[in-house]
Amino acid sequence: DSEARSRDIVEMMLNNMAHEYVLEPRQGIAIARNTAMKTAISRGADAIAFFDDDETVDPYWIRELHSVMTTRGLHLTGGPVRVAFEQQDSVLARWIARGISTKYRWRAWKKRIRPQQAAICTNNCLIRADVVTQHGIYFDERLKAGSDYRFYLDVRSRGLKHGWAPTAIVSELWPNERLSISYYFERGRAQAKSAVLSSRHAGHGAVYLTCIVMGRMLVTIANSLALLLISPLQPAASFLQLTRNIGRMMGYVEGARDRGDKSIYDQTTGR
Repeated sequence: DSEARSRDIVEMMLNNMAHEYVLEPRQGIAIARNTAMKTAISRGADAIAFFDDDETVDPYWIRELHSVMTTRGLHLTGGPVRVAFEQQDSVLARWIARGISTKYRWRAWKKRIRPQQAAICTNNCLIRADVVTQHGIYFDERLKAGSDYRFYLDVRSRGLKHGWAPTAIVSELWPNERLSISYYFERGRAQAKSAVLSSRHAGHGAVYLTCIVMGRMLVTIANSLALLLISPLQPAASFLQLTRNIGRMMGYVEGARDRGDKSIYDQTTGR
């Protein structure tokens, strides 16, 4: 922002806790993340933790992240997200909430049994300072969405160690505004487009980009066919993921054509 309009809110929330308010005039979530990391490191931080503004953390959250990081010598550590909801005001909203809950439980189970393949994002993570100071890895400021996933991929590509802390738990509140089919479609669309634009920004040529898009489209189609097969067992979760897959395929095409500016961060939801 151009002015410190949120200072009073921050002061009220943190009260007497040690903190520092920093104003970043450039807009963009990746820019804000980089500014936060640079500020923390300039004050002597050994590591920087992130969680989302619609989440609450367990009492021992940071201790669990730090314990796993130091014990295993990790550069990047992530943890699970539990989902909570407001009181749903319609049958459709309750059905969507049930599908989202199923998806989160399935995701947590997969990450617990295959932690080495768990993608780590800023909804729950701890980043060692030398990832920035020694390896020069930052969030890609050209991306409106998906810069945290890009950061995770960059950490992996450098051969740095990453891992999972299953007991470092945060809880995310989904407002009723998100319990809609259109939100899930747009979320898939924006994230897929961002993934393709990330490859474009990395300087890959047209042939490579085409192969990436076609490969991701085929994987998404195969995933959709599998979802159709299991939909009688988990109808709500399958339908939501199918909706997201349709959005993803549109996003892949838009990213390949460098079309469209819509981002999941263009409109805020919740309180």
